[in-house]
Amino acid sequence: MLGALEEKFEIVEFSGSLSANERSNLLRKFKGGHIRALICSDVVSRGLDLKDVGVVINYDVPAYINTYVHRVGRTARAGKSGTCYTLARPEEVAHFKDILLKAENSEQERLKPDPMRIESLHPTYENALSDLQNVILEEQGLVKVASK
Repeated sequence: MLGALEEKFEIVEFSGSLSANERSNLLRKFKGGHIRALICSDVVSRGLDLKDVGVVINYDVPAYINTYVHRVGRTARAGKSGTCYTLARPEEVAHFKDILLKAENSEQERLKPDPMRIESLHPTYENALSDLQNVILEEQGLVKVASK
């Protein structure tokens, strides 16, 4: 979805479903600047030394403070600052606030998107959703999508 929305740089999946060789290749490309964004499962939150990660986006609210700390710990390493965004449904906000209260040095700001900006992105979003649907159907072997 992000790749369809943002074509300026390569976005790839990094998860435990990849082989060790595939993960190593992706990390090498990421560290070399050839990949600008990794969509990761929690496999990346522990045990990997990734330098210069400026932003972490949680697409789900972590259940525990330790999970949150390990995820956001990919940023702000070696004295550098970093930013973390967590996408939360309204029913998750109270739980997420409880988690943040347990985190030291946590500065929180609730961001609300500009409705006019959101409206201007609708056509791009609709196209990205269509592209995503085609990818899913192709992966399921239900359709063959012609190359662009």
